[in-house]
Amino acid sequence: MQDIADSLGLSRNTVSKALNGNPAVPASTRKMVIQKAASLGYKNYAAAGQEQIGGSNKGGTIAFFASVMPGKNHFGSQFLTGFTEHISRGSYTLSVYILRPEDIAACRAPMNFSHEQVSGILCIEMFDPPYCDFICAMNKPVLFADTYVIPAQRSLRADIMMMENRKSTESLVSYMIKKGAESIGFIGDRNHCQGFAERWEGFYRALVQAGLSVNPGQCILDDNREPYNDSDWMTEKLRVMGELPRAFMCANDTLALSVLEALKTLGKSAPQDVMVAGFDNNLETQLLQPRLSTVHIPSYEMGVAAADTMLRRIERPGFPYTTTYMQTTPQFREST
Repeated sequence: MQDIADSLGLSRNTVSKALNGNPAVPASTRKMVIQKAASLGYKNYAAAGQEQIGGSNKGGTIAFFASVMPGKNHFGSQFLTGFTEHISRGSYTLSVYILRPEDIAACRAPMNFSHEQVSGILCIEMFDPPYCDFICAMNKPVLFADTYVIPAQRSLRADIMMMENRKSTESLVSYMIKKGAESIGFIGDRNHCQGFAERWEGFYRALVQAGLSVNPGQCILDDNREPYNDSDWMTEKLRVMGELPRAFMCANDTLALSVLEALKTLGKSAPQDVMVAGFDNNLETQLLQPRLSTVHIPSYEMGVAAADTMLRRIERPGFPYTTTYMQTTPQFREST
């Protein structure tokens, strides 16, 4: 009882009353105490109404690790909504941990993280290989939504949830080629994450199939730490290209919006001068003029599927690790 009291910031007396069904304890507090007792592994406690805690592995906390909290236009935002709603059906709750750069560099757990109280770990935008290995070494169920670029000879001791990247990107690029784009540049750090690397592969494959070659001078492949979102930076990058390609395939919608803004500064327009396509299908892309051609990610449904995978992993730790790709859909709009 003292362990439960300490972890919840309650008195031992309150915990005792909650476990014994004392009506003086609010129902919400009693439920919280019971779930905490179960998540800490205590079994054979019977609360009022013969409600057993423990024994079924149901209920507990899943930790969410991220270097930055996903914004409303990031696929992770809707992903988290689907994930959180679905795990709640199994009486699990989500605890958010935003990792500091020094935590990642030192490969240490975030502040206030309690290994014993966590049933699993969800990671979004976690692309540091040593830190990902550190997380997997915690011997907890781990699921990554996208990963760093994993070499063929390596693997992660974790489940992975991905959006389909290659085919949809290839479809968009092939469409722009059919519309007359004989030169196409790629915008984004292709080594930033597995998703970006696969979008680059789709871009490259479409060019090869059309008998075209990649012109590095018409691509912006700088490290993702560069200020891609800075309008002046992007404008200067396009300015020094000299002759712009007929189209740009951008690794995500945020980059595409930055390119559109830079083109406007340079007196160019899409699609008349340069066709532009992105990836994610942010709400913003549908409100622009011209509306942005992009790829729709079923983010909410990915979160639901990820929750199913996590819950299965908690119940069956020995199940083989899976990498799941969810189908995406190209959206052809005015910008191309």
